[in-house]
Parts: sequence; structure tokens; C-alpha cells
Amino acid sequence: SEFDIVSASEFLEHCFDPLKWLMDMKLKKGCFFIAETPLEQWISPTIANEHIWTWREEDFVRLFEEAGFKVVGVNKQYFAQNTTTELNYITVVGEKC
Repeated sequence: SEFDIVSASEFLEHCFDPLKWLMDMKLKKGCFFIAETPLEQWISPTIANEHIWTWREEDFVRLFEEAGFKVVGVNKQYFAQNTTTELNYITVVGEKC
């Protein structure tokens, strides 16, 4: 089956091969994939141990491009969970080429 839109929040950092996963996804040309992940510099050591991958903003965008997507949107979000934990997330919208 093919899909028009796919969304994955806090998923790709847990994949063994996120590039292959993106390339193998059955997404029609012109359709969209939206993904969110925490940015590398904001991950606590506890969270880092749970992730296979961490990205800087430019590397997460490049992942989409290498998988055959045109990046049509990038948004960063900042969250202060408590007085000792801060998180910075990136959301990327890619259009399948």
C-alpha cells in the first residue's frame, strides 16, 4: 500500500537504519512525511542511552534529502520539562520526490 502522509514523532532515533527506513517507505511522489526528534545537544545522558541516533539540525534535514525528500518545512521547539531538564526538538516536513 501507498500512503499520502506519514507522521512519526520520536521514532527515527530508535531505528537501526533510519535512512533505509525512509527510503523503503511506500509514499507516493508528492506526498509528505513529518518527523520529530530531539536535537543532539539537548539530550540528557539518560535519554541518550535509549537512542541509537542523535542529530544536529542540519544532519536531520540532510537525512531527509538523502532519502529522496524535498524538505518543505523545518520547525524547532523548546521545552523546559522541569528546572533541570530542557529539550529542543526539530520537526521536518519532507515531500517525496
